[in-house]
Amino acid sequence: MSGPGPQYDIPYELVGPDGTRVVFNDKTDPDYVGVLTSVSGLDSPDVRESADDLVQFDGGVHGDFFYGRRPVVLEGIIFDHGTTTERNDRLDKIRQATNALRADLTMTFTPDGSIPMFTTLRRQQPIRFDGGWNKTFQIPLVAADPRIYSATLSSSSVMADDQLGGATGAGFDQGFDIDFGAAAPTGQLFVVNSGNTETWPIYTLFGPGTGPSITNFTTGSSIALNYTLSSTEGFIIDTLNRTVQLGTILNPTDLDPSTLTNKYGVLDFANTIWGGLAPGSNDLRFNWFSLGAGAKLRVDWRYAWI
Repeated sequence: MSGPGPQYDIPYELVGPDGTRVVFNDKTDPDYVGVLTSVSGLDSPDVRESADDLVQFDGGVHGDFFYGRRPVVLEGIIFDHGTTTERNDRLDKIRQATNALRADLTMTFTPDGSIPMFTTLRRQQPIRFDGGWNKTFQIPLVAADPRIYSATLSSSSVMADDQLGGATGAGFDQGFDIDFGAAAPTGQLFVVNSGNTETWPIYTLFGPGTGPSITNFTTGSSIALNYTLSSTEGFIIDTLNRTVQLGTILNPTDLDPSTLTNKYGVLDFANTIWGGLAPGSNDLRFNWFSLGAGAKLRVDWRYAWI
């Protein structure tokens, strides 16, 4: 699926931390404020180098490089207003929607031939307005997360009684130095990341059971927990932020957010390798040492592009 690019002639929606909404390039929208003439930064984020010069020799030595933050700059013009009051109202709405200093704004857009996607941003430098009756503007923003995500959240789940018995699985020409212990395979999911880079899912585990683990056989990553869940308990595991929270089951698909507590210490660190979903299909296995009726795994994820 095609990802984002520097396309400036499609509608862009910005929603500020306080809920103020502005739309560019769609005059039919009640929150329309103007048109964009340039959008930069959607093609690629910054890159952080790790390098040293070779002493008394040509060249250097490279370590691992990483993506940095993603600067995004919107430029455009405010015109086709009937009064100065209407124009100034548009200026104020732009200022308010981009007043993102201690919390993020959300920018949503749909590139031609693709699906709705978004990124979260903060104002990086002052907004600049210029001109007389018509106003040009420049809005410098920056995203802490270099990825751009699908606006739609994908979700899939498997019950622990969906046995793998009889399944031969796929062959892998890679060895994994993980001790999976005596946990029995109790469920399998194939989830697809249609983006072009690794994306970080949220796993929700529902009890009852002892010693749950999740293994991505496509990437070799795994999460294992030393804990016995009752029939009313569950875990939420955020793989991007590397958090493990225990909570009370609210309904068949959710935990009660008001009951969540930090349980990072129950990780089986020797058998945990943090990782996300690779582009394409990912083979997830859901395991328990022992379990009861109703145990379940839910996976929530978004496609991601870099």
